Amino acid sequence: MTDTIRIETLAAVMAVSHDTLDRRIARGEIPSPDYRSRAGIGWRLSSIYAWNPVVAGRIEAGFKHKVFPVAA
Repeated sequence: MTDTIRIETLAAVMAVSHDTLDRRIARGEIPSPDYRSRAGIGWRLSSIYAWNPVVAGRIEAGFKHKVFPVAA
Protein backbone atom coordinates (compact mmCIF):
# COMPACT_ATOMS: atom_id res chain seq x y z
CA MET A 1 0.00 0.00 0.00
CA THR A 2 1.10 3.55 -0.62
CA ASP A 3 1.54 6.23 1.99
CA THR A 4 0.93 9.13 -0.43
CA ILE A 5 -2.68 10.22 -0.67
CA ARG A 6 -3.48 12.15 -3.84
CA ILE A 7 -6.02 14.95 -3.91
CA GLU A 8 -8.27 12.92 -6.21
CA THR A 9 -8.45 10.16 -3.62
CA LEU A 10 -9.18 12.55 -0.77
CA ALA A 11 -11.88 14.28 -2.83
CA ALA A 12 -13.52 10.94 -3.67
CA VAL A 13 -13.55 9.77 -0.05
CA MET A 14 -14.98 13.08 1.14
CA ALA A 15 -17.45 13.22 -1.79
CA VAL A 16 -16.41 16.76 -2.73
CA SER A 17 -14.82 18.35 -5.78
CA HIS A 18 -11.16 19.19 -6.25
CA ASP A 19 -12.13 22.90 -6.09
CA THR A 20 -13.95 22.39 -2.78
CA LEU A 21 -10.85 20.73 -1.32
CA ASP A 22 -8.71 23.64 -2.53
CA ARG A 23 -11.02 26.09 -0.74
CA ARG A 24 -11.03 24.02 2.47
CA ILE A 25 -7.23 23.80 2.41
CA ALA A 26 -7.02 27.60 1.94
CA ARG A 27 -9.37 28.11 4.93
CA GLY A 28 -7.32 25.74 7.09
CA GLU A 29 -10.12 23.17 7.39
CA ILE A 30 -7.90 20.52 5.81
CA PRO A 31 -4.16 20.34 6.51
CA SER A 32 -1.75 21.66 3.91
CA PRO A 33 -0.40 18.95 1.62
CA ASP A 34 2.83 17.23 2.61
CA TYR A 35 3.98 17.05 -1.02
CA ARG A 36 3.77 19.49 -3.92
CA SER A 37 5.13 18.82 -7.39
CA ARG A 38 4.24 19.27 -11.03
CA ALA A 39 2.35 15.99 -10.81
CA GLY A 40 0.07 17.37 -8.10
CA ILE A 41 -0.25 17.48 -4.34
CA GLY A 42 -0.50 14.77 -1.74
CA TRP A 43 -0.53 13.91 1.93
CA ARG A 44 1.05 11.20 4.03
CA LEU A 45 -1.58 8.80 5.35
CA SER A 46 -0.31 9.59 8.85
CA SER A 47 -1.12 13.29 8.29
CA ILE A 48 -4.67 12.41 7.26
CA TYR A 49 -5.02 10.16 10.34
CA ALA A 50 -3.85 12.99 12.59
CA TRP A 51 -6.40 15.35 11.04
CA ASN A 52 -9.38 12.98 10.60
CA PRO A 53 -9.09 9.27 11.50
CA VAL A 54 -12.46 8.43 9.90
CA VAL A 55 -11.44 9.82 6.51
CA ALA A 56 -8.04 8.12 6.77
CA GLY A 57 -9.71 4.80 7.60
CA ARG A 58 -11.90 5.10 4.51
CA ILE A 59 -8.85 5.79 2.37
CA GLU A 60 -7.01 2.81 3.83
CA ALA A 61 -10.02 0.56 3.22
CA GLY A 62 -10.22 1.83 -0.37
CA PHE A 63 -6.58 0.89 -0.98
CA LYS A 64 -7.08 -2.50 0.64
CA HIS A 65 -10.01 -3.26 -1.66
CA LYS A 66 -8.25 -1.65 -4.67
CA VAL A 67 -10.90 1.04 -5.07
CA PHE A 68 -8.33 3.84 -5.47
CA PRO A 69 -5.29 3.91 -7.74
CA VAL A 70 -1.92 3.77 -6.02
CA ALA A 71 0.16 6.93 -6.43
CA ALA A 72 3.38 6.46 -8.36
